Amino acid sequence: MNKKYYLAILIIFAMIIGFFWLAKNKQKTIFTEENEDEISILLNNLKNETKINFSKSQTAEFKWKIERAEITEAAIIGKGFEFKGASTKQYTDVLFFFANNGFEMDIYNITAGAMAGLMAYKKDRIACFVLESIWLDENKMPMEGDKRDIKVECGAAGGLIDSFISREEIMKKLFAEKYKTKVSAVIVKIINETNNYIKSNVQILDDSAQGGVGNKGLFLAAKINGVWELAEGAKKYNFSEGAIIETKKGDNFYLILETNPSTGYQWETDFDSDYIKLKNRQYNPPSDESIVGAGGDEIFNFIALKQGEVQITFSYLRPWEKEEPLITKKKIYDIIIK
Repeated sequence: MNKKYYLAILIIFAMIIGFFWLAKNKQKTIFTEENEDEISILLNNLKNETKINFSKSQTAEFKWKIERAEITEAAIIGKGFEFKGASTKQYTDVLFFFANNGFEMDIYNITAGAMAGLMAYKKDRIACFVLESIWLDENKMPMEGDKRDIKVECGAAGGLIDSFISREEIMKKLFAEKYKTKVSAVIVKIINETNNYIKSNVQILDDSAQGGVGNKGLFLAAKINGVWELAEGAKKYNFSEGAIIETKKGDNFYLILETNPSTGYQWETDFDSDYIKLKNRQYNPPSDESIVGAGGDEIFNFIALKQGEVQITFSYLRPWEKEEPLITKKKIYDIIIK
């Protein structure tokens, strides 16, 4: 009987230890979301570092203001959670979390108020909002007890798109990756830009970088499927160094393309007629017309109608083909009208 008694005691003791072990490990993983993506990990870290028992994260949609020549907005889909009845210290801990993890405040997205406020933080391609709503009594005054609701929403932009960081910083990062150097060693000065193209000067100040110290020159970048890429060659991106053209409202500008009418191919244009108008096009034959089948140049004369940005697409094809014409060449020009 004594052996059975002691055996039962050992089993019960083992069960108690097992229960506490499970409870302890469950406590460690209480803030782990099922979907371990970039935003989920960030929110989990926020929960764990602040020790605030936020609600389970859910899909969140919000607008993020972007500084350009004028303020625009980007729609962000991310994740968020909230905690009701937080103290001032807990709210401050949330703000310190972002400050201590490399985020910086974005003044264009901050809204301050006496009883509620919206703080905005950004880091690379991640944007986060922290909304504070102080508890009020029936007289619209802060309730006793130092309580407020906190809501946190975060979202990430896919790829290196310029939603949250300047285009200069994007170009610096791309060049740092290409030349295996630090971002701080790259100097970028944008000459002109449109929604889809950038023309700029770059200089690498690192003697250990590929290309050596002082490596500099003109570069072009194109936005492909929403992601910026350095243009390794004009052919891939359908543009040349003249792909970005600046002009003024009411001015004429000209584009010259090589063509050969004897092949049956010709340039077809596509553009927004609200911004520009094609006044005329003129073919210039080759200087030596004795060469049979030689091509010449075609000059396109446009006039700028109103301020803004417009894109001209040239497609080289045989328009008389019955089926969908085969486009053998395509050139794209972005026009900035001031």
